[in-house]
Amino acid sequence: YYYYYYYYYYYCYECYASQGIPESVTAEFTPMNKTTVAVQFKEFGIGPFKFKAPEFFKGELRTTYVDDQMRISRGDKDNLFVLLRA
Repeated sequence: YYYYYYYYYYYCYECYASQGIPESVTAEFTPMNKTTVAVQFKEFGIGPFKFKAPEFFKGELRTTYVDDQMRISRGDKDNLFVLLRA
């Protein structure tokens, strides 16, 4: 998923909260240019509960560094994301 800005697809991220409750996020990425994607959140899940994201839950991600093991991106609210390949 490192080169996600070349593709249009749904992405589902699942993690576990500190108490073992699964959390998930589904989003749609649309390329804007070579390094930036528009993000439209589609669904959130906490444990067995899932709900659709409102239409205004959207943003942008700009990739500032990428190699074969790591990707660094900034969100449109200046959040920093450092993702390592598992």
